[in-house]
Amino acid sequence: MKFDIKEELKKLPDCPGVYIHKDKSGQIIYVGKAISLRRRVRQYFQSPKNQPAKVRKMVEHIEKFEYVTCDSEVDALILECRLIKQYRPKYNILLRDDKTYPYIKVNVQDEFPTIIKTRRLLKDGARYFGPYPFAQTLNMVIELLNSMYSLKRCRQTEFPADCKPCLNYHINRCDGICIGKISKEDYRKRIDKAIAFLDGDDSEVLSMLSASMYEASDKMNYEQAAAYRDYIEAVKEMQGMLRDPKRYRDPQLVALSQKQKQVGIKNGLVNMFGKDLAENIHRIESFDVSHIGGIDTVGAKVVFVDGHPDKKEYRRFKLHQDNNDFANMGEMLARSLSSGDELPDLILMDGGEPQVNAALAVARELNLGQIPIAGLVKDDKHRTRALLYNSEEKPLKEYPELYAYLGNIQEEVHRFAITYHRSMHGKNMLKSELDKVPGIGEKRKIALLKQFGSIDAIKSATIDDLTAVPEMSRKAAENIKETLK
Repeated sequence: MKFDIKEELKKLPDCPGVYIHKDKSGQIIYVGKAISLRRRVRQYFQSPKNQPAKVRKMVEHIEKFEYVTCDSEVDALILECRLIKQYRPKYNILLRDDKTYPYIKVNVQDEFPTIIKTRRLLKDGARYFGPYPFAQTLNMVIELLNSMYSLKRCRQTEFPADCKPCLNYHINRCDGICIGKISKEDYRKRIDKAIAFLDGDDSEVLSMLSASMYEASDKMNYEQAAAYRDYIEAVKEMQGMLRDPKRYRDPQLVALSQKQKQVGIKNGLVNMFGKDLAENIHRIESFDVSHIGGIDTVGAKVVFVDGHPDKKEYRRFKLHQDNNDFANMGEMLARSLSSGDELPDLILMDGGEPQVNAALAVARELNLGQIPIAGLVKDDKHRTRALLYNSEEKPLKEYPELYAYLGNIQEEVHRFAITYHRSMHGKNMLKSELDKVPGIGEKRKIALLKQFGSIDAIKSATIDDLTAVPEMSRKAAENIKETLK
């Protein structure tokens, strides 16, 4: 069937994406990006009077066009860059290498491969991943992989018998490859794990980072916990349209990969819950409790609908049972399920049999026993390993798409709960300190909180600084300095 350009123009979506013009032989002659595919592609087939000569000449050779929709203009820019470099279309101005986004290069051809950043794609036997639009994120992930798997950082490729280790070895940033402290086989296993991550399997890296973040948070080492959180965000930012360029030989594969992901999730749900139940799982809710030693206990609920977070449905809870996670989880579930919000098709609990049984008891009490409730079970290293349903554990790693999807839900509810707890805990600490000060009531506490943000900043402020705050008097400012000194 002949390609009808006029009819196909009517079908163009009003969204970001990449368009591909082809000639009568099927050869790609131009690749472009657009904020709106509908507006941009139509411009080529309007009156040629105001078009440059090059564009008019190109349009004469267009026999058909294809397009790939993208989530954002940045995604479209990345895909456009890849396709131009891959197909070298006749009417594109070739992008200069030093102006393109950076890639990750893994020198797999070396005896002890390294992971580095580069802006040049060479036919040298190495693996290339990218391009990546955010250089800072890229640098963080390279540093993360080098640290997590203790990879070689130096450029040296040959190590004589009298080789002496460099500074990286002495400061525990390298395991001593140059002096034979690790075999080629063991080192290759580390590189393979890093490559698996760059290929899209981020489950191990995210699990290790999450475990470290929660451990640091439990020890009240919030700066270290925040650093791990930043790594988690960098990892998530890198993943999505950002993969091995060889996967993009045809733009249709971009859309296909998304469909395969959804199919993988659906197949995983069928294997976990059976076909009849899985077909009806659209709204998933997950809950988490956060506190420090039972102080300032809060809860959080996140909602995912058909694979996507629905943030307007997120909820936060102030909880009242000190140091009793089961009671707090029960209170939160009861308040959520009886709130009048839309009921979930599946509830995910962070834990095993005890957590699931506590949730089932609440559902039965509210006559909602028909809602399926499952638990995400962790191993002794705080990494999710299985899904528990009807007292049966099923390993999740057999279903990687579902594993990643449920992991994202789990990380999101942890993030939402911890963020709320930090906010509550910080405000309560500030207020408790100010409660000691004569003449400081609720209005003045709120005004001081807005102005300075922390108790340390208030302690460091001068009397004149404090007096300048709305609602404050000089006497109240003097009381603050005297009480908190």
